[in-house]
Parts: sequence; C-alpha cells; structure tokens
Amino acid sequence: TADTLTIKDLATESEYSIELSDGMTLEEITSALTAEFAETKVHQAQATGGMYSDALGTAATDSTLLQDLYDAGGTSFGVTNGDVLTISGTRRDGVSFFQELAVTDITTQTLGELRSAIVTAVGSSETVTWEGGLLTVTAQEAGRSSLDLSIGSNNAGGGSLTFGTVDALTVGRGSVDILASDAGGQLSLSHEDFGSTRGFEVSFTAGGGDGTGSLGLTAGTYAGTDVIGTIGGHAATGDGQMLTGDDDTAVAGLMLMYKGADTGLAGTMTFSRGIGSVMEQVASFLLESGPGTITGIVERMGENVARINDRIDDIEFRLEKKRASLIQRFAKMEEALAMAQQQSQWLAAQFGLLSTGGES
Repeated sequence: TADTLTIKDLATESEYSIELSDGMTLEEITSALTAEFAETKVHQAQATGGMYSDALGTAATDSTLLQDLYDAGGTSFGVTNGDVLTISGTRRDGVSFFQELAVTDITTQTLGELRSAIVTAVGSSETVTWEGGLLTVTAQEAGRSSLDLSIGSNNAGGGSLTFGTVDALTVGRGSVDILASDAGGQLSLSHEDFGSTRGFEVSFTAGGGDGTGSLGLTAGTYAGTDVIGTIGGHAATGDGQMLTGDDDTAVAGLMLMYKGADTGLAGTMTFSRGIGSVMEQVASFLLESGPGTITGIVERMGENVARINDRIDDIEFRLEKKRASLIQRFAKMEEALAMAQQQSQWLAAQFGLLSTGGES
C-alpha cells in the first residue's frame, strides 16, 4: 500500500520517513531506510507574514525603512514612533530569550536593525535573513534544534504590524543509530543504543485505500530495557548497559557495563582506588563538618580571632581610660600652674609696692 513509513527516535524525537510504493522490494525498502537514517537536516524556520516595501508588493530587505512597511494586500502597517517590537522564544539549545526594540524614528530605523536584534536574541548559531520579504532563520549546522521564535508589536500608535507565526520549514535532525535489515525475508528494525529511554516509534500515514502498513510491522513504540542487578549484593540502578551503585551504599557511584544476556551471577571483579579517587575521598572528608576538617579548622580559627578581638577591645578600653585619666591630671596641673603664675605675679606686684614706698 502506498503509505508513508515514519520512524521516530525516542531519545531525540527526530523523525525519519520514506514513501512506500507498490512493488518495492525488501532490499529497496531497507536501502531507503538506511539512507534516511544517515541523512542529517539543517533546521530552518520562516515567518508566515510577509514584509513589503511598497503597495506594489516589492519584497522588503534590510534597507527598508519601518515607515515603508506594507502587507501582502498593499496596506501600510502604519508603524509609528513609540511602538515596541518584542522578540521572544527559545534558542537552539533550549535557553529562553526576550528582547525589545523600541521604535524611536521610523524615518531612519530599518528592518536591518530588527534583523540584528533577532540575531542577538537567537544566538550566533543561526543565520537570519529576509527571503522574499519573509523572515527566515536557518541553523548553521545540521542537527536537532529547540528554536522557537515569536515577533510581535504593541502597535501603540494604532498600526497593524504583524509577522505572523514563525513555523519550521525543515525540522533539524542528526543521523540516528537505527539499523534496517533483511532478517530471513522480513524487515527488521533495531536500535543500536540500549535502555528503556532508547528506541523508536513506528507509524504509517495512509496513502492508499486502506492505510495498512503492509510490512508486517505493527505501529507502536519499541524500546530497549535497562540492566537490572546488584553489585556485591548492594543496590544498583541500571541505565541501558550501565549499572551504577546507589547512593549511601558501599558501591555508591561505581559503574559497570554489562554486555551479556544471561541472568544470575555475572562474574567477579577486583576494585581498587586510584590516586584520583583517594584524593576525592580526602577532599570530601576535609570539606565535611567536624574536628579535623577544613570547616572545623576555619571555625576554630574564627573563635581564636574572636578571642583576640575581644582582648584588643579590652586593651583599647583600658588605654582609653588611662588616656582620659592622664588628660584629667594634665588639666589639673595646668590649673595649678596658672594659679602659681597668678600668685607669682601678685607677689611681684607687692614687692614692687614695698620697694616704691621705702624710697619715698
């Protein structure tokens, strides 16, 4: 049946599709799937609202002034000073952004200035252009992208500027480790990664009369399993082929890869710590709290510093009292000296009178 076979990778949610046609051989199907699984795509998104530089439908470019923007019907958007354009969404890596561009002079500001603001917002991993008046964002490298972009205007001046929605033209993706093969005349699909979060989803889009897959594959989700077991009798958690010792156990953080298929005792191993692990243990102890740790030493040093500061405060207090006492004594000495000088002057005056009286 002329259906579309789509395989979605569970880990990345990237989709890979081929068109099935009547008469295709199993070899042709496996070859088409193999080529599809290996093909990477560059993510590209484009706005649905076009920008035009005149009422005749001339596509706008970087040099188009904001005052000269028209819609597809030849009506001016009526951009005015005081309008605020908003740029929001998420970058390729999923980091959110929000930016505003204030319209201050429609006679000098251009779409190029808006494009520059968008480049700043979405990051250097994207190329932003005007394609036929449509804002277009293209990733510089192939691979899955979380890019989501929205551009709007508050149209504070009563205009009608809109860029529409920014939709994906091509969804970015990388290659995927899914193998399509001929297993005894049957189409076989297998994921080369292990674990319950790795696998794929099979679906068919009807193109013929009944929409049946016609390949013996049932539409649905197929996932791997995680290894289950213990390490030396201690609890451990599996992720694919990796078994990791649980926290608060004697094997916490120890990771083993199991490549077998048998259950039960898988074997024995000898474990010894390298210098890096020993240093990590010593560092962990030193960074804990309690006697002998860095925290404990810092606390004791803090206590010693506090005691020394208390002694300094006490000495400074006593010195201040001593200084005040000396100043008081000095003041009294000054008073006594002044009184002595007054008495000396009085006595000198008396002697002068006596001397004058004797001569007369």
